[in-house]
Amino acid sequence: MLKKQFFGSWTWWVLGGITLVHVLAFFVRDGALELPLLVLLGLAALIIGIKSLPHGLAIAFAEIFVGGHGHLLAAELFGFSVSLRMALFGAVMLAWLYHVARGARPTFLKGRDAPWLLLFLAVIIAFILGYLRNGFGPAFDDMNGYATILYLLPIITIPWDQTKKRLLLQTLAASVTWILFFTALLGYLFTHLSGDQTNVLYQFVRDARLAEITLQVADSSVAGWMSTLSVWLLGEGDYWFRIFMPSQFFALVGLLICLSLLLIMWRDQKMPVWLSVGTAGLIGLFALHLSRSFLLGVLAGGVIVFFASAATGKSRFRNISKRTVGLVVLAAVGFAAVWALIVIPLPTRPDLSDAAFFSTSSDTGREEAVSSRWNLLGPMNETIMQRPVFGSGFGTEVTYTSDDPRIRSGEETGEYTTYRFEWGWHDVWLKMGLLGLIAFVWLFWSLWRGARRSLSARGHKWLVVGLFGGICALAIVHVFSPYLNHPIGLGYLLFVLPFLDFLDKKTPEKVGKGLKTLQLNLKQPSPVPSRYQQR
Repeated sequence: MLKKQFFGSWTWWVLGGITLVHVLAFFVRDGALELPLLVLLGLAALIIGIKSLPHGLAIAFAEIFVGGHGHLLAAELFGFSVSLRMALFGAVMLAWLYHVARGARPTFLKGRDAPWLLLFLAVIIAFILGYLRNGFGPAFDDMNGYATILYLLPIITIPWDQTKKRLLLQTLAASVTWILFFTALLGYLFTHLSGDQTNVLYQFVRDARLAEITLQVADSSVAGWMSTLSVWLLGEGDYWFRIFMPSQFFALVGLLICLSLLLIMWRDQKMPVWLSVGTAGLIGLFALHLSRSFLLGVLAGGVIVFFASAATGKSRFRNISKRTVGLVVLAAVGFAAVWALIVIPLPTRPDLSDAAFFSTSSDTGREEAVSSRWNLLGPMNETIMQRPVFGSGFGTEVTYTSDDPRIRSGEETGEYTTYRFEWGWHDVWLKMGLLGLIAFVWLFWSLWRGARRSLSARGHKWLVVGLFGGICALAIVHVFSPYLNHPIGLGYLLFVLPFLDFLDKKTPEKVGKGLKTLQLNLKQPSPVPSRYQQR
C-alpha cells in the first residue's frame, strides 16, 4: 500500500522524537540542563547508529530537515560551542567508523561519487585560500556547512534495499508533517496570544534560529496586490504573522512529491484523503511563509514534474486538465484554512501595539530587504572579477549599502560588510571560483542522469519525478537564497542518492571496482553484519 511508504511505525517514532526534543529544548534553553541533554542525544544517536547505521543516518537527516540552522540545542564544551547538528554529525560518523572496523566497505561508483569528490576538493582549496587571506575564524565559520558532504561515506556504505529506502521516506514524511504543524501552530499562537505571552516563545524561536517571525499589517496605503488582498481579506489595520523557516524547503519537496503522485498515480482514480489533505496544507503554507524564492522554486520544480509525469504516464495529457482543476480546488482549501487560522476568534485576537517585537517587525519591510539584496549584487560581481578563476576563499567580505532599517539605525549611510550573502550561485563563484561552479554543475548533471536511468526502469517513477523536481527547485532557490552551501541543500542532494540509478548498464567497465563489489554482494551473502540485512 502506497501510504505505508510514508506512514509507518518509524514515521511516528521520528515525529514523536522531533516533538519531544523541541519541547525539552524550549525549557532547557540557556540553562544548566542544556549540555547534559545535548550529550544524551548525541550518545543515543551513537548507540542507534552502532546498532543500525541506516537508522542513525535517518536521525541525522531528520535534524537537518527540521532543525533550521542546527542550533535547537547549543552549549559550550571545552570553550567551543557545540550544536545539536554537530553532535549528531559526530555520532553518525563515529558509528560509520565502527561499522567499517567491523568489515563494512563503501561501494564507490564513478558516476555518482566523482562530482562529490571534486566539490570536496573545491571546498578544501577555498578554505586554504580563505585561511591565508581572511584568517582561520571567518574561513572555518563560512566553510563548516560543507562538512555535510562527509555523510556521503555512510550513504555509499549502506546497501539500500526497499526497507531502508522506506526508512528515509518515512523520515521525510515525519519531518514535513512537523514543519506543516509547527508553522501553523506558530501562526495561530502569534495571532491569538498577547505580546507578553508570546515574547518568551519569540525569543526561543529566534535564539534557536528556527524561524523568522515578522508582523504584517493590512494597509491600504501600501501599493501592491498583496497589500490590497490583505486589506480585502482581513480589513484595514488588521495583522498576521509571516512565519518563515529555512526548513520549509522540505515542505516544498513534499509538495512536489504530492504533485507527482497526483499526476502519475491517480489519473483515473479518486485521490486518497491523506494525499488531498497533505497537498492542500502544503500549498496553504505559502500564505504563511511568503517566500518569493520558494515560490519560484516550486514553479520550476512543478514544470519539471508536470512534463516528466506526462512523459512517463500511460494516459499522457488525457486527464491533466482534470487534475489541474483538482489542484486549484486543493489550493483554495489550503489558503482558506490559513485564513481561518488567522481570523478565528478562539481566543479573541489581542491588540499587539504593546508587544516587544511590534515596532521592529512593522518597520522592517520586505521591500527594503529585496532592495538590499539587489544593492549587494554589484559589489559581489566586482569582488568576483578580482579572482574569477580560483576564487577569493571562504570568509571573503563584501561591503554594500543596505536599506534594512535595523542596519541604518546603527549606521546612517547603511554601509554593511559581511561574508554571508543572499545570492547563492554568486557566493559559490566568489569563494570557490570556477572549480566550485564546475563541481556543482557536474553534480547536478550526474543526478539528472541517475534520475533518467531510474525512469527508464521499473519502479516508483512518481518518487523519482518528485525528488528530481525538488533538485531543480533547489537549483532555482539557491539563485536568491543560499542553500547549497548549507546542510539543508547538501543534505537533500545526499538524501536522494539511494533512490537514483547510477549504474551504467551499457558500459559496466567504466564503473570499475565499485560495480564488481556490488555484483559480488548480489551473488553471495553480504559480509556486512546481519543487522544490515532485511529481516
